[in-house]
Amino acid sequence: MGVDRTAPVGDGWYGILEGTLTLPDAVGRAPWSKRLPPRLLRRLFAVSPTRGLLLFAVSVRHPVVGVAREDPGWGTLLFLRALLGRERKLVVFQHILHPRRHPLRRFLRAYDRWAIRRALLRGHALTRADLEALPAHYGLPRERFAYVPWPLAMEAPPELPPTPSEPLVVSAGRAYCDWPTVFAAARGADWPLTVVCDRKDRRTVRRLNQDVEAEVLSEIPREDFYALLRRATVSVAAMAEVHTSQGHIRVMDAANHGVPLVVSDTASVADYVEHERTALVVPPGDPAALRAAVDRLLSDPDLRERLRREAFRAAAAWQASDFLATLADVMHGRPVVLPPTAPGRS
Repeated sequence: MGVDRTAPVGDGWYGILEGTLTLPDAVGRAPWSKRLPPRLLRRLFAVSPTRGLLLFAVSVRHPVVGVAREDPGWGTLLFLRALLGRERKLVVFQHILHPRRHPLRRFLRAYDRWAIRRALLRGHALTRADLEALPAHYGLPRERFAYVPWPLAMEAPPELPPTPSEPLVVSAGRAYCDWPTVFAAARGADWPLTVVCDRKDRRTVRRLNQDVEAEVLSEIPREDFYALLRRATVSVAAMAEVHTSQGHIRVMDAANHGVPLVVSDTASVADYVEHERTALVVPPGDPAALRAAVDRLLSDPDLRERLRREAFRAAAAWQASDFLATLADVMHGRPVVLPPTAPGRS
């Protein structure tokens, strides 16, 4: 089978976009791949640097390569395209600028700016704040980036989950969680709290929990977490404002499982929630406001029901299929027009 040099190549999730070849398909169509044993190819796909080499190899024969920033092989691919590529061919999905604490952060920041300017064809922003920040950070035209919000449901459940009978507040998260504010809000409150934290946060959470006596869980299976959410009366997503994309999956999980949400008012979720309609939004780092919002929801079943119904309706209107269909336009360089149901559409 000949190589279709007009088709873009997408890695991971983005290989299923309309009109796009997956990385294994693109490699399988390349003449040089016939000389490699299938077992060796599978091993090359599984290792990040060699995956990046394969992505670079197929990029030579294809007009576009779409890959999520920070996915396996990303660093190798970016370096090789920036150093050796004669054309800009990378479409970077989920382009997030994470704050760096690395001792070489100034060098890494300068390298990233150089490499992206040389290799980026188009970029995908998860928030409208990022849509403004990314061009300014890289010194690139704004037209090089498109805003497509993360889906609010992978596949919406057929009906709103039932209201739980027990009072329970659940706060969970991995990135940029504001645990001091959560525990300060819970201190002395009469509502039960369960915290699900990342392994790296366990020491901090245990120290904060000494006089709160919350149930603390860590690294639990996704199915167990969903079961916990189905028991929750309120979900709390307390986050620090670090001016990077975060919290979207926390918003999605609460909406999908019919749990009223209290969320910090960070730029990352401004497009995804509407105060008093799909969530209660509170200032970051404000324990009094967080506690008042949780108390209000626990004492007002009508408000809880209204918030969770509106959030569930919004999730059903912007699912993974809508997200991927719109990203296909980004991949192929077509104008991106968000439907009215997309979060943050203005």
